[in-house]
Amino acid sequence: MFGSSVFDYDGVYKNLSSFMSSVRRQLKESKIYIVVADVSKAFDCVNHDVLLKIMDDVLKGDEYALRKCTKVIYSRSKNVAYRFDSNVSVSNGNSINDFSIQPSSGGGILVDQGTVSTIRKEELQRVLFEQVKCNILKIGHNFYLQQVGIAQGNKLSPNLCSLYYGHLENSVILNFLHDGNSGDAISEPEFLMMRFIDDFMFISLSKKHALNFFNRMRRGFVYYNTYMNDSKYGFNFNIGDNEQCDNRLYRGDDGVTFIPWSGLLI
Repeated sequence: MFGSSVFDYDGVYKNLSSFMSSVRRQLKESKIYIVVADVSKAFDCVNHDVLLKIMDDVLKGDEYALRKCTKVIYSRSKNVAYRFDSNVSVSNGNSINDFSIQPSSGGGILVDQGTVSTIRKEELQRVLFEQVKCNILKIGHNFYLQQVGIAQGNKLSPNLCSLYYGHLENSVILNFLHDGNSGDAISEPEFLMMRFIDDFMFISLSKKHALNFFNRMRRGFVYYNTYMNDSKYGFNFNIGDNEQCDNRLYRGDDGVTFIPWSGLLI
């Protein structure tokens, strides 16, 4: 559903660690090829109708339960605890084991409040429709109805974006990667893809495979109104004559190079 989404650095570490362990033997004879790409204006380019169709496919049940919880976060620097009330994610059952925590990048302690309420699928669809289709913008003295894109400051927007680009991955990118496999003898998993909302990272032991990924991302995805930012690519190999693409490499004082990705140096 969320595709290759990761929601915190712990998830990045687990995925990287698992992948590196699985290809450790091949690393003696092969090189790792990395490509990072960033969606241009990720929140602003979301197609409303496509997003709502994706959400309709996700909401398969007729009724859902919401469990009330409080998230407690302690700030050591300010010596104070913050409390945030929210609903843990929807479920078809009332058992605590049926509920999954909403993906979040923040740490803290989740305290179950023991309160469960129900909501119909139609009500969820109405709320989502209002969030996506009824966003009013005030520019100067005029008001405008947003026709494309979603509000970046909305609490739902990061997860909606993750679902949107997760659907793009599952429907287009993964099919392309498997169909365009280089044919090299690489054991599973032959590649690793991760994404922080709109920041993609692709790792492969095949240069051809990595180059195929880069070229496919450059073409964009018309159905999803999604295109990459040419100034935010990163790669650790020669991609040929692509003057429009900047390679964002960071070189440390010791001469070792890294690729910046979502606040990390890979």
